[in-house]
This record gives sequence, C-alpha cells and structure tokens, in this order.
Amino acid sequence: MVNNTEVKIIPISEEKVKQRKSYLSNKLEKINESKKIKIRVKKRKNDYHLYLDYSYHGKKRERKFLKIFVTDTRNKFNEEKIKKVVMFRDKKEIELFGITEQKKFELENSKLKVNFIRYFENLVVNKKNNSKPWRHTLRHLKIFSKNNIVTFDQVTKSYCNNFKIYLERNLSQNSAHTYFAKLRAALNQAISDDILNKANPAQLIIVKKQRVARQSLDIEEIKLLIDTPCKNDQSKQAFLFSCFTGLRISDVKKLNWDEINNGYLYIRQKKTDDPIKNKLNKTTKKILNAQKKLNITNNRVFNLVNSDNNINIHIKDWVKNAGINKKITFHCSRHTFATLLLNSDVSIYTVKEYMGQKNVIVTQEYVKLANKVKDKEIDKLPEFEIS
Repeated sequence: MVNNTEVKIIPISEEKVKQRKSYLSNKLEKINESKKIKIRVKKRKNDYHLYLDYSYHGKKRERKFLKIFVTDTRNKFNEEKIKKVVMFRDKKEIELFGITEQKKFELENSKLKVNFIRYFENLVVNKKNNSKPWRHTLRHLKIFSKNNIVTFDQVTKSYCNNFKIYLERNLSQNSAHTYFAKLRAALNQAISDDILNKANPAQLIIVKKQRVARQSLDIEEIKLLIDTPCKNDQSKQAFLFSCFTGLRISDVKKLNWDEINNGYLYIRQKKTDDPIKNKLNKTTKKILNAQKKLNITNNRVFNLVNSDNNINIHIKDWVKNAGINKKITFHCSRHTFATLLLNSDVSIYTVKEYMGQKNVIVTQEYVKLANKVKDKEIDKLPEFEIS
C-alpha cells in the first residue's frame, strides 16, 4: 500500500542558516559585503591565517597574507585582530580604488573609536619577553580608567598627563617611569598600525627616572647568610646560586636540569631571549648537588613559590636575621655576582659576557659597587704609629 501523504517542506529561514554557520563565516560575510578587497582565511592546524584577496585593474588575483591568526571562536582577542585587519583592508582599498572624502572621514573617525584598553591588552598578549612591566601598566591603566571603556579619541595629552600624575602618586618614581614608557610605546605602535593618525599625545610628557644606588653583598656577608637559616630554604639556595651565577629571578625560577651539562650552564635569558653559556664554579656545583637529591617535579632545579614578592619577603627576613643592615632583594644577588668578579680582577668585558649583557656601558655600573668594596678593604691594613 502506497502512502500518498504529502510531505510538507518547511523552508529554513536565512537567520537560521546564519546561526548554523561558524563564527568566522558569519563575520567574514558581514565585513566583506560590498567590498572590492575581501578578507579570507586559510585553515591551519589549530587556527586560521587571515589574508586579503583582490584583483586590481583586471590583473591576476593577489593574496596578501597578514601574519595575523585567529580561531573560530567569538572572543575579544579575535574581535580585536579582525578589527585591525578590517582597518588595514579599508586603507588598502582607498589606496587602490579611491574613496570619497565623506567615506574617508567616516573611516578615520571609526579608528578613533577603537577601544584603547583592549588594544593595549592585545599588545600584552603578544609580548613574549619582558611582559611583566606591560602587564603591570595594563593593570594600572584599568584602575586609572576605573575599568571604563577608553577609546583612542579619549587618549589625549590631558589623559596621558593625568595618568602620569596617578602613577607618581601611587608608585615609586622608577615604576612610574617604566609604566609611562609602556603607554608611550603602545601609542607609537598604534601610529605604526595606522589607528592613530596624529602625534603621540604622550611623547613630550616626561616622567623622570630616579637614580638608585645598587646594593650588593661582600664575601663576609655571604658567609653570614650561608650560616643563617632561612624560613624558606629554596629561596635561600636559589639566592646563593644567583650570587655565583648572576641569573635573574625569572631565569632561576624556570631553570631545569637539561640546561646544566658538564659543568656549564646553558640558558636562554627570559628578559632578552639571548642565549648564554657560563661555566659553573665549585660553590654552585655544591648547591646543585644538594638540589639534585630533592627530586623536584617538572625537572626544575629549584622549587620556588610563584610570587616574586614572597621570595623577596623570605630574603628580607633572612638578611635581617643575619644582622646585615642592607635593603636586599633577589636581584641584588645579580649585583653581588658582578661585584665578586670585578673584585677578583676579572676583565669588565668578561663580566659583561657572564652577565649576558650586550653593552659594556651597563656593566660599568658595577664598577662603582666594586670600588666601594675596595674602599672597605683598605681599612683592613694595620695601623702604625709614625713618629
């Protein structure tokens, strides 16, 4: 028996079809509408590579890959990247095909409505090395702006000057100097990205850097510390290790056993991304032998707490208990290493290499510390009565 019941086909609305499409498909369809230069994507293993697709005056189609990558997920980082590509595409379209003055005005005005804080966030995400001051600057920008949206047209000279005042009131002078420099750098980058089409509003605002005397330890003080217990022994061992290697705290925290081989230290510095190969002395080998017995997880040499501030609290208390009247942080171990080398008549150029520094001018700062130690040593000479 044949069933003659009519099957009713219900058309799917355009809205439902759109909903079934991926985030990227919907986004590209919208931003490419009525455009001569289309934004396309090339699928990679874990993401998509954005590129421009266009033909100029009937010539062969061109594909300009932009080295900007997104995922097929709606989030603020993908939105910011696509917005950046749209602005670049629109500029390219003006160059190739021309545009009315009204459209040009609208385009320039839309750039100034880009969220500056979001743009800064994107810069921080892409910072592989030395991102810490960028992250701190972002945090203070959000506090200063009371977590409100700040567009580029609101980032005026007055805004920058008020941010300077905020930094100087709430932070040390040198932290204010560092964080304001990041604001200035971000605005320079925005000019390069063709988002900001005017002079950098922070360019002529100066936040002075305060010259701070570097602290280091001499041999006798190091001996005192070795003999003094510390409430966190890993902070103690890591600090002493750095006193004889000059490693920054960021490099000590990530140090693993694969970077130590045949009495040498092979690392890529986190701050500069430059490689160094340094021979280890007898003291550091003793520290490493003791650490090896602890079998710390993840192949790490030291089992340090995550917070640099907490490590510095351990060191501050330890130094105080040793009877040393100096303001010592973990970074002072690096100064100590340079001073020890210079006081042992090691060439300043050799010290530069051991410190992983590019310029000897930076290393020369340690000569002043070494001279202070030498001044102290001269007082050890015996005193004689001269008739």
